[in-house]
Amino acid sequence: MLEYKNMTYQEIKKLNRDKTIFLMALSPLETHGPHLPVGTDLIVAEELLLKYDNKISQKYPDFKIIKMPSLPFGSSLLPIEGSIEIRARHLEKILFDIAKNLSEMGFKYLFLADNHGGPAHQMTIEAAKHKADKKLNFYLIDPFNYIFKMMVENNDNLLKELTASSGEIGDDSDLHAGNNETSLMLHLSPMEVKEYEKLKDSLIPEYKGFAKIIYSLSKIFKSKSLAHLAVNLAWISDDQITPYLGKPAQADKTKGKEMIEARVKIALEIFDKVIKGDQIKEKPLLWNLRFLRYFF
Repeated sequence: MLEYKNMTYQEIKKLNRDKTIFLMALSPLETHGPHLPVGTDLIVAEELLLKYDNKISQKYPDFKIIKMPSLPFGSSLLPIEGSIEIRARHLEKILFDIAKNLSEMGFKYLFLADNHGGPAHQMTIEAAKHKADKKLNFYLIDPFNYIFKMMVENNDNLLKELTASSGEIGDDSDLHAGNNETSLMLHLSPMEVKEYEKLKDSLIPEYKGFAKIIYSLSKIFKSKSLAHLAVNLAWISDDQITPYLGKPAQADKTKGKEMIEARVKIALEIFDKVIKGDQIKEKPLLWNLRFLRYFF
């Protein structure tokens, strides 16, 4: 893997435009409880990027892999001191402009490594993807948009890859810095995890106000996307908000390793489709309500 920042103009000019893949880690700096660093999402994303490089290089040895500098940006962050949030409209423009620059040089692929499940974040990346596809014929792909949906919806195919179960895989009751993310960090960067065993369980708070309305609608329409939105709203609007949601004390590095392996496997299946020219038909959570990204 080559690093874009270290390449000269002449080296970039010599790259085969049809057989060059850019990889970029993208995740925000966000408070992850008292036990994980604010860079948790970015740490996971950067580790995923290395694994993507390894797998893509093995399967497509004639392709050049170029690493772009990481972007510590994201939307829909936990509104607690320590989080550094970028508005959705700005993130969308940044991603599209990067795609536009690469496209104008004749390149076709930018694959993102990401670990942030914020609603506006995922909708914004998908919006930038659609814009790049439509206006530039350029592939901007973030597999986590689709993997996170599998996590939240307790997808059977994903669960078959794991010994973990519902409530341990980053789904709604384990949404942030809980069992899943703590397990990921125990596997990838254990020295950064602090006294997680002592933490009490943090459960989904009572649904009130708008969150209660959305939750009721999710029951009426049997919508997992609306249920997910209701959880997010209930949590961030809770007067006694905790900086994590889930059961971090039950985390285990083995579960983190399994989740990383499953995510890499699914991501490579998505990358394969893109390289072969197939359309990605999957959509992230709340895509039909994407106008809401500007209100988070």
